[in-house]
Amino acid sequence: MRPGGGNEVVLLAVRALFLAGLVTITTILLYALQNASGHCGFSPWLSLLVFVPLLLAGILGLLRSRGDRTLRTSALLAVTIALLGVLLLVYLDVSNTLLRYEVWVVRGMP
Repeated sequence: MRPGGGNEVVLLAVRALFLAGLVTITTILLYALQNASGHCGFSPWLSLLVFVPLLLAGILGLLRSRGDRTLRTSALLAVTIALLGVLLLVYLDVSNTLLRYEVWVVRGMP
């Protein structure tokens, strides 16, 4: 067995999920910027379906990155993007910037 065997698969997963995380953050930001109403028809929290696997893949990559700088760097970027994505969701929720319509109404928005 090669040293670091299996890291190629982990690296591929980390990079694919990293790209999905970047696309998700970009999409949410663009939508929030063009949406003047503050509410939407979907729950922004659904994007946790991207950020949680990204975080887990990043942590797995960090655990398996012994001596592999490429994997370690990719894993660190993945963890960073996942955490930034979650922080973005929290900010949008707390600031009432982008809420599902039902939540928007319950919070008493005009």
